[in-house]
This record gives sequence, C-alpha cells and structure tokens, in this order.
Amino acid sequence: MAVSTEDAKDVTAVRERRKPTYQASQGGHAPGHLREAFGELIETGEMPGADFFFGEERTVDWLIGQLWNCTDIMGSFLCDDLELPQGSTYARGVRAMREHRQFATKLTEQEAQNEAELEALVALQALVPDIQSLADMDSDRLTAEQQYEFHEARKLASDQLRYDAYVKNKAADLLGGAL
Repeated sequence: MAVSTEDAKDVTAVRERRKPTYQASQGGHAPGHLREAFGELIETGEMPGADFFFGEERTVDWLIGQLWNCTDIMGSFLCDDLELPQGSTYARGVRAMREHRQFATKLTEQEAQNEAELEALVALQALVPDIQSLADMDSDRLTAEQQYEFHEARKLASDQLRYDAYVKNKAADLLGGAL
C-alpha cells in the first residue's frame, strides 16, 4: 500500500499538534539546547552567546528560570563541578548555582563594606594628630576656621566610634554574644 504525499503531510501535522512543548513552569524534559547552555555556563563561567538561543541574547537568570523545574538528570561532570551527588537533576543544579551566586554577591558586598571601613579607619587615624593638637589648643585662641575643623574632626571621630560599637554589637549578636 502506497502512502500519498498528502497522507504523509496529514500524519506529520497530527504529530506536530500532539507534540508536547516544554513549559519551564511545569518542568519535565527540557530542550537539549538549554541543558547544553547550562553545561557551557558551568564549564566556562560565561553565558553562551545568542547562537544557543536561536539568535536571542539571554541572561543567566533566564536560563536558571528555564531549568528550575527540569527533571532531566545532569551528567557526572556537571554534578562534580557543582559538588552535587551523581544523578542530580538540572533543577537541583540550577538551584545550587543560584545559591552560589547569591553567596558570592553577599561576599563581594561584605568585602566592599570591609574595605570602606578600613579606609575610614585609616583616614581617622590620620586625623588623630590633628585632633590632639586642636584639643591641646585653648579654644578661645582658635580662629573660626580652626574651630570649624576641630568640630568636624570631633564629629568624624564620634561617628566612627559609634559605628565601631555598632559593628561590635552586631558581631556579638551574630556569634551569640561570644565577643
């Protein structure tokens, strides 16, 4: 029995209508290009280019969202790179990656704050001799400019001391009063 071209087109059309499409919110089997892009991201640390996404630029957050509920099993190399047990799903992998990214962001913010605190402390230490010399002077003999500098230096020192106390109290709270 010969199948006509018309019949073949009809069968293909029916299959296309029944073919399930991947919906990230429902999970299931994700398209290979998404899983491959995630593997590339883990291996290189960079988001793949538009060629992975049919000419569209995508973000890491977009890719994480696409694979958030993916039930496909990651390869052993991806599991090892993410320090996950063998047989972990892409959903578990992208969640672990998001946690790593959030931790790295917090760490970067903390490092920036620590650097700013150190710079403020260095600046304050540079002012200590000036503050001491101003404090030793008789305030009646200070010029208006010297009085202004004296009061500004005192305010800066006072602010830094209050902030140092705040940081110490906050650290003590976090460590359960160990300080």
